[in-house]
Amino acid sequence: MKIKETFMSFTGIINVGIYAYFINIDDDGIEIDNTKLAKDAMHFNRVVLYGKEVFEQKEDIAKFIKKLVKLNRDIKIEIHTKGTIKPIQIGSIENIEYFVNLQLKNSNIPYEKRIREGSVNWFNEMKANFLFNINNDDDMDEANMLIRNNLISKNQIFLALFDEVASNQLDLLIKYANFYKYNFVIDYKKMFWSNIGKHNNIEVKVNERYTK
Repeated sequence: MKIKETFMSFTGIINVGIYAYFINIDDDGIEIDNTKLAKDAMHFNRVVLYGKEVFEQKEDIAKFIKKLVKLNRDIKIEIHTKGTIKPIQIGSIENIEYFVNLQLKNSNIPYEKRIREGSVNWFNEMKANFLFNINNDDDMDEANMLIRNNLISKNQIFLALFDEVASNQLDLLIKYANFYKYNFVIDYKKMFWSNIGKHNNIEVKVNERYTK
């Protein structure tokens, strides 16, 4: 499996503040043996898979998850995806929670490349969390259209702000969530502890302290 980096930090979306092993998956990354990666990740209560689009490597993802769950049957796995590629061989694994960030037209990606109904329906059947990046009325209208067309339940819907949050944006997000009775979420990790991870002085110092 090709990955860019691994690091330890705290989750910041929906399940906030859980200490986890993060794996940044990318086709431009370094090839890492699935067995070795699973042995590194098995000691954590939660593993977070994220990246440009994790399921571009869906065969390797399936092999890795099967090995990881075999090593630690109680482990929880968060998978962050844009929802355009349907996974294989992992639909029956209950340890997985899916976070599907459906891209809206504000992403400047053509509709046919960002919305694949077959994949969306699969994730919906898996009771995934669906996140919609909302900045204005047009975004909200499109999100509602996708929610209706794909029969997504309200308990699975999270209106989201992933960029730096201004107070007026957050007020607007809460207004939409309250009106439509949806959930909302912001990326607490990015806002408050983005500096905790592999490439920062905080973690280096912690590691040095406990390895001396």
